[in-house]
Amino acid sequence: MNLEINFNQIFFKKGLLVIILLGLLISVALFINSSNIIFAYIISFIFVIIMLIILFYLNRNMPEKIIIDGNNLCIYYYNKAIFKKEPETYPKEQLIFDIKGNVLFLKINSIIIAEIRKKAIKKEDWNLLMKLLLECEDNR
Repeated sequence: MNLEINFNQIFFKKGLLVIILLGLLISVALFINSSNIIFAYIISFIFVIIMLIILFYLNRNMPEKIIIDGNNLCIYYYNKAIFKKEPETYPKEQLIFDIKGNVLFLKINSIIIAEIRKKAIKKEDWNLLMKLLLECEDNR
């Protein structure tokens, strides 16, 4: 069985929107209250850059797609810039999953290899992925 599940970047998009709005608010506040425009510009720029780095770090385990091929699971990641991960293939038997709220964590040896948000995937694909993971859990 060869199955491909694609994901949306819902977490990254929301984070980017928050960074833009906070950056604008802080920039406007600094420009209004500061007599030194260059200082306000530099502080605003540094704030936005730091927040973008944090967003990329939080987004490092978000999958772009997962391909299930037989007994293997191949994960392709969205983050191809900072903190990038190359696509990796894992045997399904070694996968451990943990659900916290609407986030599914795929782990191997207690190391998180993917964070799957329920809103980033179609409902049918979520149900199918849960079924496959439960089958892997039962086969151990």
